[in-house]
This record gives sequence, C-alpha cells and structure tokens, in this order.
Amino acid sequence: MAGQINDPGNANAPKRSNEVLGWSDLTSYVTYHVRQARESRDRQYKARWDAYERTYRGFWSKNEATRDGERSRIIAPALAQAIDSTAASIEDAIFSRDQWFDAVDDRMDQESSDMEAARLNLVEDFEVAGVPEQIAKVVLNGCLYGTGIGKINITRREVKTVKPSPQGPKTITEVRPVVTLDAIPPWEFVIDTQARDLESALFCAHETNVPRNVVWTKQKQGIYRNVVVAGWSGKVLDPAGIPAVDENRKHGEFDGSVFVTEYYGLVPKHLLRGKVEVKPEDIQGNGMVECIVTIANESEVLRAQVNPFLMKDRPIIAYQHDVVPGKFWGRGVAEKGWNAQRALDAELRARMDALGLLTSPMMGADITRLPRNPDMRVRPGKVWLSRGRPSEVLEPVILGNIDPNTFNQSSEMERLVQVGTGSVESNAPLNTDRRNETASGISMIQSSALFLALA
Repeated sequence: MAGQINDPGNANAPKRSNEVLGWSDLTSYVTYHVRQARESRDRQYKARWDAYERTYRGFWSKNEATRDGERSRIIAPALAQAIDSTAASIEDAIFSRDQWFDAVDDRMDQESSDMEAARLNLVEDFEVAGVPEQIAKVVLNGCLYGTGIGKINITRREVKTVKPSPQGPKTITEVRPVVTLDAIPPWEFVIDTQARDLESALFCAHETNVPRNVVWTKQKQGIYRNVVVAGWSGKVLDPAGIPAVDENRKHGEFDGSVFVTEYYGLVPKHLLRGKVEVKPEDIQGNGMVECIVTIANESEVLRAQVNPFLMKDRPIIAYQHDVVPGKFWGRGVAEKGWNAQRALDAELRARMDALGLLTSPMMGADITRLPRNPDMRVRPGKVWLSRGRPSEVLEPVILGNIDPNTFNQSSEMERLVQVGTGSVESNAPLNTDRRNETASGISMIQSSALFLALA
C-alpha cells in the first residue's frame, strides 16, 4: 500500500514499519534533494554571481566583452567602490557604538545586573570567536551577491579569563561552550528550490571542501563515524551509476580534500530507524523528523542526529540586501549597478582602443616600391627603405582625434552607477546632482541608501 499523498519519501508506508535500512538509503535521500536544488540554483544564478565577482575583483573575461574587436580589458572600479561603500556604511551602523547589541531581561525580573553581566560575557566571547569579522563578511556577501548567509556553530574551547584573588589577578583556563559564526558564500549554500525563507524550506545545506585532516580528527574524537574517507575527485554518480564530472561546481580543480555536505532539514523517520534515536515528540505530523546529516563526498554519512537545538531551529541565518518578492535570493549592489557598469566599461574601452590607434598609427604603402618582406613595425629611429621618395611610398593613415566629450560621457556613466546602487562618492561632487555638494546633502543620500540596506 502506498504512503499518504502528503508524505515525502513514503514516511508512513506500512511496508517499512519493521524494516531497518542501511546508511546508503539516507545518503541517497539527502544527495538527491541537494543535487536537484543545486542544479536549479546554478542554472539561475551561477553565471551572474561569477560575473559580479569578476567585476568586483577586476578580473576580465571574454564573456564581459562589450563589442566585437574589443582590445582593451579595463574594468572601471565604480561598481566595486559602490559595493565597498555600502558594506562599510552597514558595518558602521552596526559596530559604531560600544554596545553594538543588547540583551533584554524578563519584564518580571526587577534585577537587571545579571542580564548586563551575561551581555558583557557574550561580547567578550564574540570578540574571542571573531564574530564581528564574520558579520562583516556576511554583509559584504550580501552587498555583492544579494544574499548574506552565515552558519552558527557551537563549539567547546579553552577560554582564559583573569579573576581577582587574595594573591592578585589569576589567569584561569576553562573549557566552555563558545558560539561562532561562519560566513557562507552563496555558491556553497543550497536550499529547497521553492523556498521563500529558511523556516518553510524542506531543507537547506552547506557544501564545502575541507582538508582531510579535519575529518580524520573528528573521527578520532568520535564526532564522525569511523568510515573510510578518501580525497574528493570532483566526480559524482549519474543516474546510471557511472562516475561523471559535475560541471556545476564553483571550482574546477580539486586538491584531494573532502567534499562535505551538511544537511539541515526534514528526513523521513523510517530512514533513521536503527541509526538515530528518535523520540515521539521529534516526529512531525507528516512523519518527518528535523535532522542534521553530514555526508562526505556524497557517498558516506559521517554523522546523523536529530536537531539538538531547543526550538529545532536550523543554525543558518540569511538576509536579502534588497528584498525580491517570492524569492529566497535577494538583489545586491552589484546587480543594481550592473548595466551602468557595463556601459561605463564600454565607454572606457572604446576610448582606450581609439588611443591605441592614434599612438600607433596604421601605415599605407605602395607595395611595388618597397623591398621584399619589409618590416612595417613602427618604432623610434627606424630607417624605412623604399624605391623612391618615402613621402610617395609611405603614408600614415590617421583616423581622426578622440572626441573630448567622451570625458563627460564617462562621468555620466559613473554617475549612473552611483544612482543605480544608491551610493555616492563624498569627495567627488557631481555637477548633475547639486545635493551632494553639501554635507547635509551627502548625509541624506547615504542615509537613504543605508535605510534600504537595513530594511
């Protein structure tokens, strides 16, 4: 008898009520869903993200050529400056105060000193764990790609604290839980294709390559299962079971590291039978269990457990720089200024190509009056050999001069980048927008951009 209609994976099918499945079934369930979502994500966004990253870092690609025969490869820094300016404004809004976050006590608790002490301890732990630096990376990813993503980790570390004693200050080393944050680039994050947010998604996953010694260390500590983990070759199994190179990967080269997939989402309960202890309160109405599953090289389960967090929250945070209704992935500064940046690059490259023709002019020559196999390269001090007067045999081909209006056109293209992204360069007033010639005008423009970024 088949399972229920709203029963993913036939979680309530009676035929599996007493069957204990192997780890391969859990692996197949996770890798199938993650792979399908990854391919859908890459089809829609991978080419855009790669183009934004190349422009931000100043790397030229033939895909960004603006016209046939283009020789110049210059990339204007206008869009990169807009991204850095917006990210810096958001970071300044977050960390400009000494108390960059607050902790609110229970209303019924009249004693607030305990919560203040807890907040100070949390600030100290965040500094030790480098949380502010990771928040800055999440913000930069949000400005560049449109969506900032972070993963919350809870680890145990040795923390040194200085405590007073009758003999003087004493350093005490203790092992206690520490909350850390890791910024995740978008190409390492996979989410249910139709999801609008993290809570309603069937699953989300973090895919990354880690050194093999990291996996071996956790296996020795008993965190991961003791299975054979080889280096990742970049190959996956197609539906026929034949190894094939996955062309959707972010990087085309692999150094023998381990490809780790951390899956956070719902898993049919029958796939966990005999492997993970599942309590009745962990089972949802559709027979699914919120789990965390770690898989190496899309073939071996390293760890599987029921979500240990109190409210079954997934340890992932994400925000959209600009909200796109009905989509999980947002719109960043690079996307907003992309067309204006392309127009600016086209203007500058056309000017540089024209300068190249003017500085190294072409030559017209009477081939019947030149020596055999002449060297037509132009260089200072060169002697031209000809049969007759050189003025009658050789003639430079001048294509004209560069229109000086192209300077104004380049400035206008740069202004369009700033208008499209909502950023403005404070030390370079634009004549077309009189508001940014004063301090109050600059403050109003930047405050509006910051409000949109934090909204």
